Amino acid sequence: MDTPTTKSTINSKHFIETVIRLIALILLFGWCFKIIEPFITPLLWGCILAVAIFPVFNHLKKQLKGRDHLAAIIITLFFLLLIILPAGFLSVKMTAEIKHLTELYNKHELSLPVVPEKVKSWPIIGSKLHSTWSEANDNLELFIQKNADITSKILDFSLAIITSAGKGVFLMIFSIIICGIFLAFTDNASSFSRKLFHRLMGSTKSDMTSIAASTIRSVIKGVFGVTIIQSSLAAIGLFAAGIPAAGLLTLFCFILGITQIGLLPVTLGVIIYAWTSLSSFTATALTIWMLLVGLSDNFIKPWLLSKGSVVPMPILLIGSLGGFIYSGFIGLFTGAVIFALGYKLFIAWVEGGDI
Repeated sequence: MDTPTTKSTINSKHFIETVIRLIALILLFGWCFKIIEPFITPLLWGCILAVAIFPVFNHLKKQLKGRDHLAAIIITLFFLLLIILPAGFLSVKMTAEIKHLTELYNKHELSLPVVPEKVKSWPIIGSKLHSTWSEANDNLELFIQKNADITSKILDFSLAIITSAGKGVFLMIFSIIICGIFLAFTDNASSFSRKLFHRLMGSTKSDMTSIAASTIRSVIKGVFGVTIIQSSLAAIGLFAAGIPAAGLLTLFCFILGITQIGLLPVTLGVIIYAWTSLSSFTATALTIWMLLVGLSDNFIKPWLLSKGSVVPMPILLIGSLGGFIYSGFIGLFTGAVIFALGYKLFIAWVEGGDI
C-alpha cells in the first residue's frame, strides 16, 4: 500500500520529468527555428506564389495529361524569364543612365534645364523653387557642396532603393524555384496544410486552407496586378515623352506601387519637369496620362481585391495594409491571410456555429 509520502515522491518525479521534457522540446523547436530562419522569407514567398499560380498549374497539368513535374518545370522557367528579362532590361537602362550622369558630372558638364520664368508665378512654392533651381543651374557643383547633407541623404536613399530592388529580384528568383518545388508536389503540400489546419483547429468543419488560398490570390491580383499595370502604363508615358532616366523612374513606380505608397512622388516630379522642359502639348498629354495612371489604383485595386474572395474587401485591405506596416512587404500577404482567418473565426463565434 502506497503511503502519502510515496505518492508525493512519485508526483514530484513525474512533474520534474514533464518539465525536463518540455524544456528539451522547446530547445529542439528553438534550434530547428534558428536553422530554418534564413529560409523563412523565401519559403513564405514560394508558398504564396504556389497558391497564386496553382489554377494556371492545374490547367497546364491537365493539358500535359497529369504530368505535374513537367508542368511545374515549365511554369518555373516561364516565371523566371518573366522576372529576369525585364529586370535585366531595366538594369541595363539604369546602368547606362547612371554612367552617363556620372561622366557628365566628372567633366563638369552636368546641369539642369533652364528654369522658365513662369515658375515664379506658381502659388506658394513658385518663388522659392525658382530661386533654388536658378542657384543649382548656375553652378551645380557648388550647389551640391553647399547642400551636402541633403544631397547625401537623397543619394543614400536612392542607392538604398536600388539595392533593395536588386535583393528583391534575387529573393524572387529563389522564391520562384521554391514555388516550382511546391507545385511539383502539390498533392502532398495540400494534404499537409489541411491536416495542419485541422490539427490546430481541433475540427474539420472549417476549411481554413481554402480561405487562406483565396485570400492570397485576391491580394496577388490586388497588389501585384495593379502595380504591374500601373508601372507598365507609366513606362509607356515616360518613354513616349522622352523623359530622362525613364527606366529608373519606372523602377521607382514599381517599388512605390508594391509598397503601397503610390505613384504620386514620381508623378509630381515628372509633371514639374514636363511643364518646364517640354512643349505644352506633350506636357498636357503626359500630365493627363500620369494622373489617370495614378488614379486608376483607386478603381482597379478594390475590384481585384474583392474578386473571388470569401471575405469582404475591407477586411483584405485592412489586413494587407496593417500587415505591411507591421512586417514589411511580405506582411501584405501574411497580414491579409491572418486577418481573414481571424474574421471568419470571429463571425463563426458570433453566429454561434461550429468552428
